[in-house]
Amino acid sequence: MTILRLLSHNPLRKAFSPLDILTHGLLGASLAQTLARKDHLRLASLAGFVGGILADVDILVRSSNDPLLNLEVHRSLTHWLLFIPVGGLIAALLLWPVLRRKCGFRELLLFATAGYATHALLDACASYGTHLFGPFTDDSIAWNLISVVDPIATLVLLVGFVLAFTRKRSLAAGVGIALLLGYLAFGGFQQDRVRTQVMKIAAEEGHQPERLVIKPTLGNVLLWRTLYEHEGYFYINAIRVGRETVTIPGNRIPALHYEQAFEQLDTNGRLYRDIERFHRFANGYLVWHPEQPDVIGDVRYAMLPNETAPLWGIRLPQNWGGGEEHISFEHFRRTDSETRQRFIDMVLGKGLIGDPTE
Repeated sequence: MTILRLLSHNPLRKAFSPLDILTHGLLGASLAQTLARKDHLRLASLAGFVGGILADVDILVRSSNDPLLNLEVHRSLTHWLLFIPVGGLIAALLLWPVLRRKCGFRELLLFATAGYATHALLDACASYGTHLFGPFTDDSIAWNLISVVDPIATLVLLVGFVLAFTRKRSLAAGVGIALLLGYLAFGGFQQDRVRTQVMKIAAEEGHQPERLVIKPTLGNVLLWRTLYEHEGYFYINAIRVGRETVTIPGNRIPALHYEQAFEQLDTNGRLYRDIERFHRFANGYLVWHPEQPDVIGDVRYAMLPNETAPLWGIRLPQNWGGGEEHISFEHFRRTDSETRQRFIDMVLGKGLIGDPTE
C-alpha cells in the first residue's frame, strides 16, 4: 500500500493529527521505559504509551454547526507545555484503577507524565506544528523536520521499544530515542539544503522572499515542498535533496488578502469571522483555489509538492455577500494511480528534469 493510499484511508485524522498515533505512543512508552526499573519496565511501557497519545483526545471536539472548531481546538490546550503536568496526572488517574496493585501512584505518575511530555514536542518537529507556548501566544510552532507520517521515525522507535519490552532492557529504548533524535537532526540538515536552493532560485528571479515555507512531503525527508511570497504572489517549487539537489519547478499563484477581498462584508458577521479564523489557522497563506470556485485554500499543503492547488480549504456559500451564511471545510484529495505514481517518482528521483547543484 502506497503512502498516498495510507493518507486516503482517514484524511481528517492524518491531516490534523500532527504525527500518527503509533509514533506518539512508541515515543512516550520508550521514554518511560528508560525511567523504569527492570521489574516495572512493562508497566512503564503501558503508562508511557497512554500518556504519549492522550493529548490528541482533543481531535474528538467537533461541531456540526462550526466546521472550524476542530481546527482551533486541536493542538491547543492539551498540547501546551504548561499542560504537561495536568495531562500526565489525567493519564495516571485513568490507569490507576487497573495498575494500583502493581506500583505506587507516584511511580505511575512519573511514567505517564514522561510519556505525555513527548507528545507536543514531537508534534512541533512535524510539518503541521502545535501551540507549545499557549496561553502566552497563539503562534503554532512547526520546525518542519519530518512529515506527519514517517516510517523511518516510527521504525527506529518500534525496534527499540520491542527489544526493551521483550528483554526488559531499558537501554534498547534509549538507543531508539537516540536514533530518532539523529533522524530529526538529519531532517534539519536536509531542510538547510533545501533553504539554500530556494534562496538561489529566488535570487535568479530577482525576488526578495517576504515569507518562506519549507515542508517535507509525506513519509520522507528527500522531497520537500517550498513556497515563498514576493510582491503579492506565492512561488511554489518542489525540491529533492538526495546526493544531488534537484528542483522540480512549480508555478506562482496570487496571495489572497482577505481584508481587501471581503471589505464589503460586515466585520462582525459570521462569514467574515470564519474567514478570519481560517486565515489564522493558515498563518496567512491564503489563495483562491485555482480549480474550485468560491474556495479559499491553505496553499502550504497540496497533493503534489510543486502544485498550486491547495489540499484543503473553506468553501463560501452561494450568494455569500450577506455575510451570515455558513462556510464548509473541504479536502481536495486525488488518490488516482497517476498522482500516486508521480509522487513516488519524485521521491525516488525518477525522470526529474533539473539542474544538479552539488
